Amino acid sequence: MSAQPAAIVGAKILKEAFSDLAISSTVRRSVGTEQLTPEARIQRYLKRLERVLDRKPEKGDRLAAHDRLAERLIKKSCLDLRNVDLIDKVARGIYASERRTAHEQGHGDNFQQLPYEEASCDYIRLVHEKHSAQRDTLCRWTDYLQKNDGHYPAWFRYLAVRGVLKMGDYNRDVPSFHKRTPNTIAPFPELNSEALGLACKVLSDPQNVSQVVASFDSSNIEPFRAALATKHFANLYAVALRECNKSIDRSRLEGEWRKYDQGSDHTVLEQDLKGKGTGWCTASGSAKAHLKAGDFYVYYTKDSNDQFSVPRVAIRMARKKIAEIRGVAPGQAMEPDLVEVAEERARTLPGFNRFKKASRDMKRLTEIDKRCFIRDEEFKIVERTKAELTTKDLAFLLREPHRIKSYGYRLDPRIAEIRATIESIPAGMVFDSYADFDGCTSLQSIAEGTVFEDCVNFSGCTSLQSIPESTVFGREAFFRDCSSLQSMPLGTVSTGFSGCTSLRSIPAGTVFYGEADFRNCSSLRAIPGGTVFKAEAYFNGCTSLQSIPEGIVFNRDARFSDCTSLQSIPKGTVFIGAADFGGCTSLQSIPEGTVFKGHADFSGCTSLQSIPEGVVFHGGVAFNGCTSLRSIPARAVFHGSTVFSCCTSLQFIAAGAVFNGDAFLYNCTSLRLIPEGTIFRGDAHFNGCSSLQSIHPSVVFMGKVIMD
Repeated sequence: MSAQPAAIVGAKILKEAFSDLAISSTVRRSVGTEQLTPEARIQRYLKRLERVLDRKPEKGDRLAAHDRLAERLIKKSCLDLRNVDLIDKVARGIYASERRTAHEQGHGDNFQQLPYEEASCDYIRLVHEKHSAQRDTLCRWTDYLQKNDGHYPAWFRYLAVRGVLKMGDYNRDVPSFHKRTPNTIAPFPELNSEALGLACKVLSDPQNVSQVVASFDSSNIEPFRAALATKHFANLYAVALRECNKSIDRSRLEGEWRKYDQGSDHTVLEQDLKGKGTGWCTASGSAKAHLKAGDFYVYYTKDSNDQFSVPRVAIRMARKKIAEIRGVAPGQAMEPDLVEVAEERARTLPGFNRFKKASRDMKRLTEIDKRCFIRDEEFKIVERTKAELTTKDLAFLLREPHRIKSYGYRLDPRIAEIRATIESIPAGMVFDSYADFDGCTSLQSIAEGTVFEDCVNFSGCTSLQSIPESTVFGREAFFRDCSSLQSMPLGTVSTGFSGCTSLRSIPAGTVFYGEADFRNCSSLRAIPGGTVFKAEAYFNGCTSLQSIPEGIVFNRDARFSDCTSLQSIPKGTVFIGAADFGGCTSLQSIPEGTVFKGHADFSGCTSLQSIPEGVVFHGGVAFNGCTSLRSIPARAVFHGSTVFSCCTSLQFIAAGAVFNGDAFLYNCTSLRLIPEGTIFRGDAHFNGCSSLQSIHPSVVFMGKVIMD
């Protein structure tokens, strides 16, 4: 099939699969003299998308376009940890489900003794863990499809990602996925490259269907054909996943290598791998592209008939060098007992040098893992041995995880499993490079005098309660989702404490040179006097925060949205960046002398009753839904756009108020008059101001006046 017909096929499939792309075939759009069909428009969009995703990050950019897209997908599709109400709702749902199960099993008394209010921290912590699992599983998809080892066309990668975002729990018995909702706590579906390749193959060309289903279990054939007819990725992938998730005979290690020459018949390689449960995309559609690029080596062990037919290791060549070394462990990682086999063969091939570190790291990881766990043939943990980890073991395990190389397409899952067993850091340890404790869920203590010369990340250490004061931090320290942490260590330079739901205080006199992130620290009640914020300060969702001390200067953005207990802003507070108080439902007033240099947002501050006279807002300001606000004060100056929509108690604007930008007073149903001396230099919107009776003749309107 030529490239152009394949692209057209893909565009048609996308048009059928997604309602938001299903444009009537009678519609045409002109581009110069060219008339574009809906399918052609989709093709053009996909080409543009692919160019953007393949673009390298420019100088100064932290993330490539692919990484930025992945972050947007995570924010959109994973549990929103910024939404306090949602997290509480999900946590209560888990609690209710466990309570219901306990009653059904006759163990309900335990739950009756511990009401949700007392157990809430544990369940909110569990929601954060669910979010981490969602993030990890979604990243596996985006990373794999971006690398595109399977040579999938752009339209199919787009179809797969859009489909995955809608897929919840997997039902293997009736192969299907539950629909995903904002409350879904399940991780995203398992990534199986063979099943993915199978879906791409049959969608790309209907002629492939008969060949593909010839090797299917009879029970899968009709569900597969029905799923294919829908063109929905979730339906098709569900059946393909059941077909490809077959067990592998791991009982033998003796084997032989088989070479498939570059340019040889790809169907031979495909047939040798098909239905063997490898999870390799080569088994279901990518063999042709792989053999076009170079030779392909597979290590086969014996089956029950003593035939060398069980594929266990693959080495793919491209441009006369090793491109990939894959195994059949989770994530296509190498089985520990076959690392030596793979290395022995790979050493004879060009390009092995870049895989040497992976070989060393996997040997080291396997040695540590065997001391920590007893596993079955499917690599599932059967027993934990409670082995003592040495300082060298910890130094290896706690380096930044991406520095531990694997043969698979993602991080070796054993890293996280071993990390989760670490309970303490021994005395005398000095970390001279990045130290990463992310996911060390059993970590309870760090010895006095521990030194972190570089950055350190404790994110997800849900059992960590405190950090000794003698701990030395040379650079940034991050504590996100440390839900048991009750106090913040002294001396941290730049910190992230978002999701630390047990954190109650900040040490007096702390200077934050970098970002200070306390989002969703729901137990934090106060910011001490003398605290200095050199960069952004985030307190969104700190529902127990009651006050901000006097004399605070926020040198960058300050975010306090949804701080529902915050009642006041002290006199003289200076906001040099943006000031966000949206949803602070207890905030009653803005004091005189407050300085707003950037944008200010008070949307949803339903208790806010007054704005001080003479206040100056240098940026835009929003008071949407401030239903208790009664007046706009005299001599107030608004330099940017000003929004008072749905301020239903607002009755008048005091004399001398100046609006230098556009003024929006939508649905201010109590507003009766606009007095002498008021100046509107931008457009003035009074739509829905049903009580407005009088505008003084001296009022200056320099822009448009818009009313119903």
